[in-house]
Amino acid sequence: MSENYLEIDKNHIVINSIIASKSDIEFGVFGEPSRFIKNNDSDSGKNIGGIGDKYDSSKNDFIRPKPYDSWILNSKNQWEPPKPVPGKRGPNNKIYIWDETKTDWVLNV
Repeated sequence: MSENYLEIDKNHIVINSIIASKSDIEFGVFGEPSRFIKNNDSDSGKNIGGIGDKYDSSKNDFIRPKPYDSWILNSKNQWEPPKPVPGKRGPNNKIYIWDETKTDWVLNV
């Protein structure tokens, strides 16, 4: 059975995504087997990895690049802003965007 495997570089950054069988990975058909990690599925409770994400072997999970310096990694290995979004929409149906210089949500003008 074929599954999604992610190839990681020496810094554990995902650089490729392939569909392959476990035996093809184990026999090195696509390269050094230790460079390939089986991607998490949606019902695993873990993050589904993608190109550019970092694989944390101690957590057996993929972590997206940090979007802003002030954001914090939560217990589900997802980045959270230091302040929650004030709401889905502001006045005149404008959306909120994160302003790192203010470390706060502002209305997109």
